[in-house]
Amino acid sequence: MGIVVKRCRYVVKSFRPLHIVENSSIVIDGEIISCVGECRDIHGYEILECGDSIAMPGFVSSHTHVLPSNIAAVGEVVREALATLLKHGFTAAHIADEQYSDLFCDKANEVGLRISIGPLISSEDDLKKLVTAENLRRGLCIPAVNIRLTEDTNNNVLSLVKDFASGKDINIQVIMPQKISDVLTYYKKKGEWIVKHLAKTGLLTKRTCLAHFSWATTWEIEELMQSEANISIVPYADSMAGILGSVHPQLFRLKRISIGIDDIWKRIGTSILYDIIALQTVYSAKTWGLYPQTEDVLHYSTRGGAQALNIDAGIIEIGKQADIAIFEINKHEVQKDMVSTILNSIHIAKYTIVNGKIAWQYSE
Repeated sequence: MGIVVKRCRYVVKSFRPLHIVENSSIVIDGEIISCVGECRDIHGYEILECGDSIAMPGFVSSHTHVLPSNIAAVGEVVREALATLLKHGFTAAHIADEQYSDLFCDKANEVGLRISIGPLISSEDDLKKLVTAENLRRGLCIPAVNIRLTEDTNNNVLSLVKDFASGKDINIQVIMPQKISDVLTYYKKKGEWIVKHLAKTGLLTKRTCLAHFSWATTWEIEELMQSEANISIVPYADSMAGILGSVHPQLFRLKRISIGIDDIWKRIGTSILYDIIALQTVYSAKTWGLYPQTEDVLHYSTRGGAQALNIDAGIIEIGKQADIAIFEINKHEVQKDMVSTILNSIHIAKYTIVNGKIAWQYSE
């Protein structure tokens, strides 16, 4: 049994390069996309009438905080937060909260959102928590390890986490210092800039994501260009906190950039539009007016995020994971510019499909 997303006005197959097909259907067999286009003679499948809508790759947040402080009904809050992400077209998120990891996995599987989650490691005393990571591999949960990087982070900790995750398909997220004073203290204590130091430990692999990536030197950007590491920028949260960093004008030459929405309780809403606005307006002042085009930011929010979580999704293509968001076109604001049409339509999803299953469906 599969799903046919029937006859969408537009299907955005990818944002970089921007590839849009009109009046097309999407066939999903199990978890995988099996057809994009005419897709005739499909019988016995569940039919979703797409109509005057836009189907696009689902959004991915590569760095997300869900737990507010001082909460009582944890299960209800987690479920509501994950369901809210689905409602706005998110199909996956890396959860940076380490508390209640088992609960998060249970609720993620319950609502149908794909998540990456695991323990937070900041010292050798925390290494005993590594054994809990593999136990999180169930359903839509991807096991991960978070490292909070400070000048006191022991080299042995970095090496042991790398060795533990190697070959086990476990994601590593390194939470970077957010203040320039902390970056300089790190350099003074370690004798190397952060990216160079991480490269020496062998951590700059496709399984690693550097979160809150703000402060960077030219040679660190060059080091990252030679690696497979992912970076997560959190434009909305950092701009609200005044932690913009010295965003290097060459930053956007990197191939594996993703967007983190950070703390969902400190935002106006979870729509990706707030991150696009923050990145293009606030950050542009730090990059001498050189900032990514809207379709590039949408790429970071889809394919870039999927790469950061190591999911074979983020594009709508035969053989890829069926993680898809469908938005009804805002008929009152349709413009000739296709990117503007997309932006004016992104709000509440009509359908959010995760792993080939309908996880969210809008109802009046």
